[in-house]
Amino acid sequence: MFSFSSFFMFYFIQTNATATLKKFVPRCCSVIGHLTSVEGVAEEEEVDGQLLWNLQILSEVVRSSGSLQYKDKLIAAINSTIHLKCKEAATLGAILLEHMLRPLAKICPMEWRSVLVDFGTPPTEHLFIREIIVYFLTARVGLGKTRRPL
Repeated sequence: MFSFSSFFMFYFIQTNATATLKKFVPRCCSVIGHLTSVEGVAEEEEVDGQLLWNLQILSEVVRSSGSLQYKDKLIAAINSTIHLKCKEAATLGAILLEHMLRPLAKICPMEWRSVLVDFGTPPTEHLFIREIIVYFLTARVGLGKTRRPL
């Protein structure tokens, strides 16, 4: 199902996602919208190769997290392809939907720290070594089972 062009799209996205999205998403969405608006295409079991190629390119381009700025065009492309009778086109529409939903569900930490106090706090206000000691005492890593208040 995947072609050589989908591998190129993956590397284009890795190199410059913004420019790739700007170039391919509007064009692919307009071609998909034009080809699916033709009467009778929803009932065909074999659709045009141009529609499949644009769906495949679009599904690979959408893998980047910057694709959400084109959400209206992408939703229109998904709505026009997900209910097609052609199994390949409907599958590519579902892959497009999956790749669009993935960045929405992705959770990334904004800061890599385990305490709520800012690291710029002077030691007179908060000693970070206390956090480390409490961790080791509660995890009982190498310090035995004794707990003394700090």
